[in-house]
Amino acid sequence: MILGIVFGGSNLEWTQPYWLFLIPVLAILFWRYSRSKGQGERLALPEVGQVKMGLSPKKWAYRYANWLPFLGLISLVLAMAKPQEIVHHQEFKGEGIEIMLAMDVSPSMLSLDFDPNRLEVAKELAVEFVKERQGDKIGLTVFSGEAYTKCPLTTDYGTLSKLIKELSPKNLEMGTAIGMGLATSVNQLKDSKAKSKIVVLLTDGSNNRGDIDPMEAAELAKTFGVKVYTIGMGTEGMVNMPIRKKLNGDYLFAPVPSDFDESLLMQIANYTHGKYYRARSKEELKEIYKEINQLERSKIDVITHMTKIERFRPFLLVGLSLFVLYWVLMLGWVKPLP
Repeated sequence: MILGIVFGGSNLEWTQPYWLFLIPVLAILFWRYSRSKGQGERLALPEVGQVKMGLSPKKWAYRYANWLPFLGLISLVLAMAKPQEIVHHQEFKGEGIEIMLAMDVSPSMLSLDFDPNRLEVAKELAVEFVKERQGDKIGLTVFSGEAYTKCPLTTDYGTLSKLIKELSPKNLEMGTAIGMGLATSVNQLKDSKAKSKIVVLLTDGSNNRGDIDPMEAAELAKTFGVKVYTIGMGTEGMVNMPIRKKLNGDYLFAPVPSDFDESLLMQIANYTHGKYYRARSKEELKEIYKEINQLERSKIDVITHMTKIERFRPFLLVGLSLFVLYWVLMLGWVKPLP
């Protein structure tokens, strides 16, 4: 029977654990040996007061060298117990879903009606959405006045999450090119053989830039069987928004009416058999991602493979090395001690 023992967070199993019972026996024997040796070396001397004498390196080595074979025996016992590291590998099989996140990163996404702003909240909840998926390929498209694929379809959720966290309006043209953002996302999915292909498009503005009309992009999505979930982000009324860029690169904020083309987002969603959502707060956006997560579930079987890696060799080498060191010290250096 294999006994599983976990040391320091790494999985280590001892396949012959009964050898470990020798360790306390060796410890008791070594303690008794050290004690008897210490008593045998005592000399009766007249009381002449306390005399402090420093130990030379040879005398110091002679006194403590006996620890080496003891520690060597401990290492050999650990090797005899045959430690193995258990490594688990997961394999995903089944009908996965391929998802492109199309995120608006225009300067208006820095508006302050969300804490700290719309973009930071959108990034945070997108990362949470990614973490909830299992076995699905997910990619990332960003758009402002232009659009590009930030991350192609991948199951490397760690890298994807890192790229989402790095999003900002910097180095992109001003504006909101919804059609370009959607078309770029569809281009990543058009050749996919997945049972379900979806785009989650989040924006807070109206289409005012780009060479592709949003409904043309929606028609393209429908042609390739891509379902589009659209999310309109922002509160109603006056909102502190960036109105222009200052010389130092920061944005100047001022109260501006919050508005976006809700009708367009509804048309895109309906035309592609998706759904439109309105997010007026972080809580609403969180619930939207939760609902999409429930609507688009994958049928994935998780197969776990276990690999056992022998780890007795380091203990064996350490044990033998300590014995060699002991004999080198005692025969080659300490032994000639007068």
